[in-house]
Amino acid sequence: MRVLFLGENRSRFSSVCLEALLVSGCGHMTVGIGGWTFQAWWRRVARGLRQRGVWRELIAAAGRAWHQGAAFCGQFNGRGPGMLSLYRLLAEHEGTPHYRVRAVNAPEHLARLRALAPDVIFTAGFTQILGPAVIQLPPLGCINLHPSLLPGYRGLRPLRRVLENREKVTGVSLHYVDSGIDTGDLIAQEIVPIEPGDDERCLFARCAPVAARLMVTTARRLAEGERLPRRPQGEQVATAL
Repeated sequence: MRVLFLGENRSRFSSVCLEALLVSGCGHMTVGIGGWTFQAWWRRVARGLRQRGVWRELIAAAGRAWHQGAAFCGQFNGRGPGMLSLYRLLAEHEGTPHYRVRAVNAPEHLARLRALAPDVIFTAGFTQILGPAVIQLPPLGCINLHPSLLPGYRGLRPLRRVLENREKVTGVSLHYVDSGIDTGDLIAQEIVPIEPGDDERCLFARCAPVAARLMVTTARRLAEGERLPRRPQGEQVATAL
């Protein structure tokens, strides 16, 4: 089975899920790595300004900058909330082909995807939105990992938002990618409890092994030719940002 994994260089969930797939040996892996671009940065800031207002978005932007800086330092000292960067992780697994994804829906990237001919595309922590041409390309579909109990808390920073809203539980969802943002049919979900005093770091540490297990289990089922379940998401409890 030919597997394409799309993630962000300094995403915690990208790092955890990619490492699990590499160790599992579920198929022939290729990795596409997204990263910072001015266009993506501006879209995120503009969306935050519309949703939260200037002051709250400035606070959120400062928090993102701190996490990115800590993740960058963590590449060298083994600490920080960002885990290993994908480039460093791939250096530890020599021989895995990888490339930079600047625009996932651009014609040149679509040509690369057709040449790779992946059977399935997995995404985790990947911030670019897949267009119809990408979604329809792999015969086994595009599958995304999202750290919430969908349809609740779609979109960005779900761990932060469940803590802000004082939820008692959250979870991890694996779903097919469709034209929406985290709206595709569900494949698997697992509940993760939120403990008193949890911050994002604690909650990530509890969600990470669940995310890795769900992704590897799903990859193995596909490699064995199993047909995956599909359960439409209900809209009555959907939340998004």
